[in-house]
Amino acid sequence: MEEPLIQFADLPWEEIAPGAREKAAQRDGKTVRLLQLDAGFKENEWCRRQHLGLVLKGTFEVAFANRVVTYQEGDAITIAAGDLHRHRAMVGDEPVTMFLIDPH
Repeated sequence: MEEPLIQFADLPWEEIAPGAREKAAQRDGKTVRLLQLDAGFKENEWCRRQHLGLVLKGTFEVAFANRVVTYQEGDAITIAAGDLHRHRAMVGDEPVTMFLIDPH
């Protein structure tokens, strides 16, 4: 049995892109992440991965091919995988912290 407890306080921060860092652990075919995006962060490339999670702090926008969705503190994130759901995150003047569960 895998360890059922993930203690984010004990995990190191890892920079995954300029202005983005995470603490991550793999469990049961999923990656569980605490993600922080700096103020002004903007993804340059389209992401096509699935994301499920919760915004813990801050507000940011996600640009999809045909619209922009604003996520605020307390909002759930439910983005499907694939080209039809490609997306890019954009952060305004305040940093953002979120909890995400991504399939491998």
